[in-house]
Amino acid sequence: MNILFSELSQVEGLDIWDGISHVGNNPEVFYDILRQFCGEFDGLLGHLEEALAQKDWKDYTIRIHAFKGAFANIGAEDLRAWAYELEMAAKNGEYDKCTADTPKIIERMKQFRDSLLKTSLIKP
Repeated sequence: MNILFSELSQVEGLDIWDGISHVGNNPEVFYDILRQFCGEFDGLLGHLEEALAQKDWKDYTIRIHAFKGAFANIGAEDLRAWAYELEMAAKNGEYDKCTADTPKIIERMKQFRDSLLKTSLIKP
């Protein structure tokens, strides 16, 4: 295996084998998807935060659903499950749960993204 694979296998919350299995077991495609995730993260996160701040629960549900799918595709099961829980809470009108827990998942999502950025995934 290469250095990047080794680095990514140390990222907390990332099951690299699960992620690679979603892209035909092609590590290079998986790395590209992780790069795309990192590159689009801040914009997507901003939309989620805006939906939460405006209490736009329909948009919030769409945004957290998108994160859920992204986490499922890259092999971040804990974050996927947490996003799913918040998606279901929003769909069920449990807005207090969304308001209380979203800042916590956002912090964990940022930590996850920052861990990816500490690898050689994004080369200068």
